Amino acid sequence: MAFTWNIKTAEGRDEIADWLGMYTRVMEIPYWTRSEVRRTPTTTAGLSPATAMWKPTQQPGLWFHGGDLAQSRFFSLYLALQLKARFEGLQTAVYGLQEVHHASWLSKTRVPVRRLGMTNSAAKTRNLDQYGNAALPWSQAESLLSEESASADVPFFLNTVRPDGRPHSAGIGAVWFEGALHFVSGPGTRKSRNLAENPACTVSVRLTGMDLVLEGDAHRITDESTLDRIAARYRESGWPAEREGQAFTAPYTAPSGGPAPWYVYRVTLTAAHAVATAGPGGATRWTFSAGS
Repeated sequence: MAFTWNIKTAEGRDEIADWLGMYTRVMEIPYWTRSEVRRTPTTTAGLSPATAMWKPTQQPGLWFHGGDLAQSRFFSLYLALQLKARFEGLQTAVYGLQEVHHASWLSKTRVPVRRLGMTNSAAKTRNLDQYGNAALPWSQAESLLSEESASADVPFFLNTVRPDGRPHSAGIGAVWFEGALHFVSGPGTRKSRNLAENPACTVSVRLTGMDLVLEGDAHRITDESTLDRIAARYRESGWPAEREGQAFTAPYTAPSGGPAPWYVYRVTLTAAHAVATAGPGGATRWTFSAGS
């Protein structure tokens, strides 16, 4: 979307704000409203290129690119490099999530903010059941992951590929958080070395009433604000993780984690499939769009 900040005939930001104002209220995404977008860029809560354009927003996967033709040509490369850095697990000067500048309506309406990952809806669902059962909804799998991950009673198994092509499997302590699966692993472990060469992986787990396999790519997280939130989620589950730089430390971890400090990984899903282990049954495969 291309628009300027001072030409009345190019007020695309108003249309964008109107649409997002409605969408954010429905999806509980922290962003902005039309009244806020009309404020001057010099105000604290105002929308300006420095606070909202060409850099990460509070909603994972949501980026905005604007400006006139010259700005668009220049900053499109700037934004693309940031996206590439995220896929490669590299930290940049604007890598972290920005402060919330556009969420005053949240405080007025007291709507709880729920960070939505791009994996909250499957791009395609395929029913694999041979006995007439309906396809399983992805929301069921996601709900189980959110409720039962990070529990010592629910083991996850990570499968990676060695440099020579042979498979490797190891148990991990995983947590579903902000719409994605996260796990920790020491940099010297076989699984971390495998992921450094090839991020492709699968994660399998037995949940209540469902056997689930996740497919995707695992990349290391280095953004410190994101790591702080994930550490807090682990502490809620009973593991006393603390961030130390761009890794985690704790008094203990599973033997498969290796010695501290531990890297933190996020799995970007490409597909998942599940088999129901309780009535009425069912088997389903979900695929996700690129970058979900």
